[in-house]
Amino acid sequence: MNLSGPFLIAIVLVFLLLMVFVNQMSSSKIKVWLLLLFRPYKNAEFREIGANLEKHNSFYRNLSEAGKVRMIEKCFEFIYSKSLEGREGLEVTEEMHVAIAGTAAQISFGFNTSGFNHYKTIRIFPESFYSKMHDRYLKGGASTSGVLFLSWKDFMEGFADDKDKYNLGLHEMAHALRIQLKYGNDFDQRFANYVDSWEEIALPEFSRLQNGESSFLRPYAATNIEEFFAVCVEHFFEAAADFQKELPDIFNHLCFLLNLNPLNKSNDFRLEQDFIQSVNNDHSRVSFPAKVRKNYKYDTNHWSFYYILGGIFLGLTYVYHVSEWFLFPDYFFICFIVTGVAIVTGFRKYFYSKGIFLFRHLMLFGLLGVTVPALAIVLFLDQQIVVDTRVVNAKIIDYSILKDPRNKVLIYEYRVDNSYLMNYPKVLKFNAFGLELADKEFLSIDMELSTGFMGLTRVSDRKLIYRNADIPQQMP
Repeated sequence: MNLSGPFLIAIVLVFLLLMVFVNQMSSSKIKVWLLLLFRPYKNAEFREIGANLEKHNSFYRNLSEAGKVRMIEKCFEFIYSKSLEGREGLEVTEEMHVAIAGTAAQISFGFNTSGFNHYKTIRIFPESFYSKMHDRYLKGGASTSGVLFLSWKDFMEGFADDKDKYNLGLHEMAHALRIQLKYGNDFDQRFANYVDSWEEIALPEFSRLQNGESSFLRPYAATNIEEFFAVCVEHFFEAAADFQKELPDIFNHLCFLLNLNPLNKSNDFRLEQDFIQSVNNDHSRVSFPAKVRKNYKYDTNHWSFYYILGGIFLGLTYVYHVSEWFLFPDYFFICFIVTGVAIVTGFRKYFYSKGIFLFRHLMLFGLLGVTVPALAIVLFLDQQIVVDTRVVNAKIIDYSILKDPRNKVLIYEYRVDNSYLMNYPKVLKFNAFGLELADKEFLSIDMELSTGFMGLTRVSDRKLIYRNADIPQQMP
């Protein structure tokens, strides 16, 4: 039995599964997973991280033992996926690394992922530093290129008073979360799906700030929507009760966005169902959605990619192997492809709502994700559901011997007295192996042609006939 077909399918399926797995796990995640699995002294390292967090991070101090372990694991992942660089003579210490990792773990505590894999480098300055790009001194920054900038003096001042609504670390990590959506691929899906909805809820307060009206939030939040979000995060962790009192809808839905409630100190700041239900029962408040709708704007693992991969590895493979036995002109493929792509393009608005924003993405999806699989399905159904079968006999009038460059074997290429079959020379080729040489005047071909319910005709069987003995030879 020829196992090349099953083996090919198995290899393709394994390849697709590996691509899905790798897409879900970033290189830093794999590295940390291996470290957690094989690092023999990780318990001592965990204790050291915990001791440092106990010094600087009040969020950590309010967690249960299980919550502390979870936060330490998040810090561990952050530490071993980031490179810290001291600038202007500043020497980087382990305590700095843990303190910065603690802010990342705090803001992402409700996420299943750290959410910061886009950022590989953190540059720490002793105090405010000059930025040529902004032409002014800065306390911190998060670049789109994957670098965080921090003033260590201002970073530590942010943790010196955890109720002053100012925290440089949380502020810059909030920026990093948002930038990660556009340039990274390891972000929390709930955050990605709901962040635009939170913006809509917060927009009236942002507009008030821009109009110069007083607000619970400090004036810097009026700079732009990115700074507004970062300032909200600072107030969220350092003045949670006042935030909920002054701006309840923004606070409630920031809880929903970050999947944690800073007022729930007794239960590891969990966003509990009772809190969600109480908000939904209060008709004066903006209720939480029963289900968060997919936001394809930030989706790097787009559903269409699987259709495209399926079209390449399965659709094209199948069409290539079976199409040579179908008797239709070459322009059939062109017409089918043009029609398929035209239909997909006609529903452009629908696919835009499903996250296909670029025209080239739409064309690739239409060609490989829709048209090729559709063609494969048409050929398969036509092959399986036969409505008519007939046998056509044609006398061989000439032949030539060729060498197939693909598998390097000799083949006979016959010419027959049937003009219909001569339009499809690919079905008139036979492997020379196993055929007896005979006078061409005594040979003919029996072609069994089947018509499927799609109306396509294919060669379902063919035989060489030695007319002097009427002994058929099966196709090799």
